Amino acid sequence: MGIEPQVESSQGGLGQLHVFLMGLIGENGGKRAGIRAEPARPGDFIIEGNDLMQVKPSGRIDPELADQLCKCFILGDERTHIQDIEFSIHQLVEIAVRALSPGINDPITAMNCIDRLAAALCRLAQRSMPSPYRYDDDDRLRVIVARPVRFNEVVAGAFDMIRQYGRSSAPVTLRLLDAIGLIAKRVQREGDRTALFNQAVMIERGSHEELSEERDRKEVQERFRTTILALQERAWRELTGRSAAR
Repeated sequence: MGIEPQVESSQGGLGQLHVFLMGLIGENGGKRAGIRAEPARPGDFIIEGNDLMQVKPSGRIDPELADQLCKCFILGDERTHIQDIEFSIHQLVEIAVRALSPGINDPITAMNCIDRLAAALCRLAQRSMPSPYRYDDDDRLRVIVARPVRFNEVVAGAFDMIRQYGRSSAPVTLRLLDAIGLIAKRVQREGDRTALFNQAVMIERGSHEELSEERDRKEVQERFRTTILALQERAWRELTGRSAAR
């Protein structure tokens, strides 16, 4: 049986979607309905008429319940850091990218932003990522979040644009690799390690294309090797730790 019907947004907002998941669980408890929250997540831009959720089975949804469920979504004119982990990341990235623009050319500010991003990702790497499944007090599945936040997405959001706009700056390139090396010492999941490895590879590859000085390129290559070793060392420690525990 498909998940239906769809419940749509009755208004638009500038990326200020807040979702009260516990409210979704509570509001539909009496109806014993299941909810699949649509791909939009906190911080996304919502257009009027966009699907917010799907409810299953269709016979348990009525206008009153649909209205109650819609009230669990709040739309506003501006993004905030509440529930929106990517918002603070994007603010730092915006500062860094502007600092790297030809009209400003301030790599020190960009490097300071990279340090802040690294500190945030070090903390995130040590935390459990939330499950997309939400259960009620009776341990029945009530809500499925279609697009939960993933560590690899946060890494991409933090480093992609700085990497792209900072490719011609040796200090920024080196600081990005240093940041990945620091985060590598904190990661606990193989997928997170892969996300960091992919970023390091793209950073090193970009240095060949944009850095004109051979000395700069060699320094980047040395730092790249150090970063990869940090990723491998963490993986090896986890592997040997699991083997010793058996």
